[in-house]
Amino acid sequence: MLRSGGLTIQTTLDVAAQTAANSTVRKYIPEKDPSRKAAALTMIQPGTGNILAMAQNRQWGTYGIGKTAVNYNVGRDYNGIIGLQAGSTFKAFIIAAALKQRISPYEVINSPKVATFSGFTDCNGGTFAPYTVHNSSPRENGGYTMFAGAADSVNTYFMALEKRVGLCNAVQVATDLGVRGGNGEPPIQVPSFTLGTPLVTPMSMANAYATFAAHGSYCPPRAITSVTNRDGIRYLVPPPQCTQALDRATADGVTKVLRGVIDGPFPGRTGAGLTPGREAAGKTGTIDDNAAVWFVGYTPEAATAVWCGDPRGGQRHPMRNLTINGKHYSQIYGATLPGPIWRDTMKGTLAKRPKSYFQLQTFVGSYLKHSTPLWPDPSIWATTSPSATTSATSTPSPSGQGSSTALVTP
Repeated sequence: MLRSGGLTIQTTLDVAAQTAANSTVRKYIPEKDPSRKAAALTMIQPGTGNILAMAQNRQWGTYGIGKTAVNYNVGRDYNGIIGLQAGSTFKAFIIAAALKQRISPYEVINSPKVATFSGFTDCNGGTFAPYTVHNSSPRENGGYTMFAGAADSVNTYFMALEKRVGLCNAVQVATDLGVRGGNGEPPIQVPSFTLGTPLVTPMSMANAYATFAAHGSYCPPRAITSVTNRDGIRYLVPPPQCTQALDRATADGVTKVLRGVIDGPFPGRTGAGLTPGREAAGKTGTIDDNAAVWFVGYTPEAATAVWCGDPRGGQRHPMRNLTINGKHYSQIYGATLPGPIWRDTMKGTLAKRPKSYFQLQTFVGSYLKHSTPLWPDPSIWATTSPSATTSATSTPSPSGQGSSTALVTP
């Protein structure tokens, strides 16, 4: 049928989003940059699962620098990858698991520079050897709330929180949000789960964060909205198949915490300088030894995951001591390249749209009853956005979703 022609295939791609994504990944890492580093980006519309943009700094081809036949954004079923480690972007799932259990985000947890954790069990009762974790900076030492721990991405804080919520529960949250490896399987169960060691795809990470933006409503990614033949007959295309993966209070709580990574009161926050000029939430991710770096974030209108690394293998070709696009980097982190790619793509996508707000529920009950002094003051976070705003789940795509008529198979 495709070969005979005559079909009009309406996709979910948004022209403004795809244009911004294509230009931005190449602006920061040119296709034929001598470093041979790659960038991949997927953008999802919250509340629909619509793929608004998908880009990488490669042309299609089977030979030559700057070319590939592999889509770094998706799994093997779509000519993609086995998977990529996503680093500390996984800490969002620990936050979700904790808030689901109504653990207060204001509770202070002791988080030393180095700590060894034991007693982890998987969903089948399997046990693990003790696991030692270091924080990325010597200054990360002491008591942290969930807000401060997320803003500074404190490893020992999140290992302690993962132990408390239970490894099985944390993995189940990520699974419910659609996080998958390139083989289509859920994340593996290991104590280092919160540090993002399981293999995943950028598309599944973007869609998981889109679920937070949509107040817990999970919609599987989709690329096509309609198919019509030359006689005007429309073929059946399934509508969004959405389910409530998280209760709204939990999902909105995650957004409150992750907003602080970008726009919070903490001077050392990892997302400082990444605001797209409107309400946003997100999380940086850096793999051990700078093997790869990520940023996953969202506004009410769109959730975007950005990966930067080396297709030849991040351990052999890490993101440190290298020059990209004429600029030398001693070390690259999630906020160094993927963060600016995310910020500029979101700015380009949403430039002509009015600002909208997350419409978050306030923290109530046990969240505000913890006796430990609160940091930050809960009044900073326990507020709703202006009433005359647009909800994430009812927001149309940035410049008229479905404006492209090219067939896209994500």
